[in-house]
Amino acid sequence: MAGNILNFYDPLFYAQEALIVLEKELGFASRIHRGYSPTPQQKGSTINISKPGTFTAKDAPGSDAQAVEAGGTTIVLDTWKEVKFKLTDMELTFTKEKIVSDHIRPAAYALADSIDQRCAAMYKDIYNYTGAVNELPTAITDMTKVRRMFQDQLIPDDGQRHWAINSATEEGLLALAIFNQNAGVPSAAAEAFLKGSLGSKFSYEIFATQNAPSQTNGTATAANASGTAGASTVTLASGSGATHTFKQGTIFTIAGDSQKYVVTENLALVSSAGVLKISPKLAVTCSSAAITLLAAHSVNLGFHRNAFALAMAPLSELGNSLGVRMNTLSFNDLSLRSKVWYDADSSELRVSLDCLYGVKTLDPQLAFRYIATP
Repeated sequence: MAGNILNFYDPLFYAQEALIVLEKELGFASRIHRGYSPTPQQKGSTINISKPGTFTAKDAPGSDAQAVEAGGTTIVLDTWKEVKFKLTDMELTFTKEKIVSDHIRPAAYALADSIDQRCAAMYKDIYNYTGAVNELPTAITDMTKVRRMFQDQLIPDDGQRHWAINSATEEGLLALAIFNQNAGVPSAAAEAFLKGSLGSKFSYEIFATQNAPSQTNGTATAANASGTAGASTVTLASGSGATHTFKQGTIFTIAGDSQKYVVTENLALVSSAGVLKISPKLAVTCSSAAITLLAAHSVNLGFHRNAFALAMAPLSELGNSLGVRMNTLSFNDLSLRSKVWYDADSSELRVSLDCLYGVKTLDPQLAFRYIATP
């Protein structure tokens, strides 16, 4: 009898149901490039995934053949997330449908949310921006400004432009007539009026996400920078004897240089000097040039699908030979493992859903921040 009960809780069925929810609930991750390795991996593994190519049209005939990056790009699978829960003897009497609705779906949603948070954090690699701190992009002119950023950065207009916004921006945009008039006809306005869906405007899709990020800066407010054009670092000097910190994701400019830069690694500037890692590479040589830091802000992120990548790989099923029942399912470059085992000491059935993934910014020029009220 006990064996039949345990067989009722099928890890394959759980994996199927969870993978459906996982794919449906992804926000950022459903809108970026995805890669996949069919070979089981472990945390810390590096895999190769395909990378969208970029080409330049040249005069014909006789143009040179442009190299295709056959190996694509590498991504480290550095994130292994799990949701584990237990079913007591009483809960073991629940129907399969109730287990799915009360436990499997919420667990899969938690995994999807963790993946989205990790994807959203890639905003820290983005240095181009528009908007202003202490304002909200909630007017038509703000939306056309987003359109201009897509155009000016030469981001392809191929149906893969997206603008991820926070709840404050969504609230303001939903009040605009462009989203809620003429709701009686089957249009984007009707979707906004009935469901709060903003849909697509001005050749980009707008989607609200609870994982829209915010940038907080360190204690540093100013410094002087020196460096050579083409370098990925600048040497900073401060006249103060105090410790000043710079946080990854902080945007700054250098006097005499029109390029915007972003801090790529945290730095504590002690007493007088330190080396700050930056992106992109230094555009011009500078010597003791003053830097200006962009204030803390919330981020409404504009991006093309090819700006970022998410990669996943299946996890091992060796536990099947050690008394744990497990199944791994993969679909659309997503992978999720389900495990079921009985803990005799606690008289509880344990269920686990886990997944392994990594993310990478492929091309920061295909994205920008719309900065707003922090």
